[in-house]
Amino acid sequence: MDFEVTLGLLIPFLGTCLGSICVYFMRNELSEHIQKILTGFAAGVMMAASIFSLLIPSIQQESEMGKWSVMPAFVGLWLGVLFLLLIDTVVPHLHKFAQQSEGIKKDSLGGVGCCRGCRLCRLCRGLWGCAVVGGGFGSVKL
Repeated sequence: MDFEVTLGLLIPFLGTCLGSICVYFMRNELSEHIQKILTGFAAGVMMAASIFSLLIPSIQQESEMGKWSVMPAFVGLWLGVLFLLLIDTVVPHLHKFAQQSEGIKKDSLGGVGCCRGCRLCRLCRGLWGCAVVGGGFGSVKL
C-alpha cells in the first residue's frame, strides 16, 4: 500500500479510537447539559458530512439536467426525512433524558424492542450498502 493510503486510513481510525476512549472513561462524569451539547455537535458534523459528501456531489453529477439538477438530491433528501419521521413515530423507543417512551405503545413488547432496533439498524445499513453498490455499478461504462 502507498503511504498516503495508509495515512488516509490511520487518521480516521485513530480519531475514532481516541474519541471512543474519551467517551468510555467519561461516560458517568458528564452533566446532562454537556451531553446535549456534544450530541448537537455530533449532529452538526453528520449534517455537514451529508451535505458536502452526498448532496453537493449529487447535484454536480446531475449538472447536465440544467435547472432540474437539484431534483434527485431534493427527492432523496425528503424521502430520507420522511422515512426517519415514520420510524420515529411508529417504533417504540426511549430517549436518554425522557421520562416517557415515544412511538406506538404496546405493553407486550418485552425484549422485542431491542430486536426491533437491531433490525432497523440492519435495514439502514442495507439501504446504504445498496446505494453504494448501485452507485458503483451505475458509474461503470459498458
